[in-house]
Amino acid sequence: MGNFLKNNDQLADTMQTHLIDDLDAYGIWNDDYHAFYEKRVNAISQQLASFIIVQETEGEQEQYEDVEEEVVE
Repeated sequence: MGNFLKNNDQLADTMQTHLIDDLDAYGIWNDDYHAFYEKRVNAISQQLASFIIVQETEGEQEQYEDVEEEVVE
């Protein structure tokens, strides 16, 4: 990332387009993958949640069972 920073003075703005809003908190500079993963998963989840329209439903909820399918070769 250091090389990207040298070549892109708008790196922070660029990273926001990837849902990374704070390079320090995301562990970018110290290779903290756990911090990066947790922060990125939360950011993606929040972004997806903003598109979900919560609706009240009446009656029983549909339930689905996992069914193993036979693989035909």
